[in-house]
Amino acid sequence: MTNAKPLSWRVDWVHLKPVEQLMMWFPLIGTQRRIDADLKRQLRERTAADTAAWLKCGSEVRALAQTISGILIEHLGWPQTSVFLPDDPADIPFWDKTGDLAAVGAMFAIERTLQVKVTEEFITRLPRMTFGEAVAELGRMRAEPGASPNGGPSERLGSSEAGGGPPSVS
Repeated sequence: MTNAKPLSWRVDWVHLKPVEQLMMWFPLIGTQRRIDADLKRQLRERTAADTAAWLKCGSEVRALAQTISGILIEHLGWPQTSVFLPDDPADIPFWDKTGDLAAVGAMFAIERTLQVKVTEEFITRLPRMTFGEAVAELGRMRAEPGASPNGGPSERLGSSEAGGGPPSVS
């Protein structure tokens, strides 16, 4: 089994100091740079053995997690060796540290690759989901080709305490 802890935001996005609020929109020098460095430090502490955390999920979810992780790594600039785990807050792997719409490009790539429509409702719920829940929900969207393009509410995998991520920049 894995000893890796879920990734965590080490900043209180709701109670930023005024200077941090101003500087968060300057990715190369501001608050987001510090947060990016901390998240990458947390990811460097993980090893390939930590992927064992996915064994509690079915093989389809594991394969989907690998595909989605690859897309997020490519589009959002995460290190190539990044290991995202099912208990990570979903908004962290989907976080666009630059604010230059890279997350939109990642979502389009997910839609193309999985042949799903990523809904606004799904994106809005990311801060309240774990990465495993997000992957499973994308799998359900994929399995329901006749589903409404609006997606509608879906059943949660369990109660997640994930959340507290950055404000949306899109």
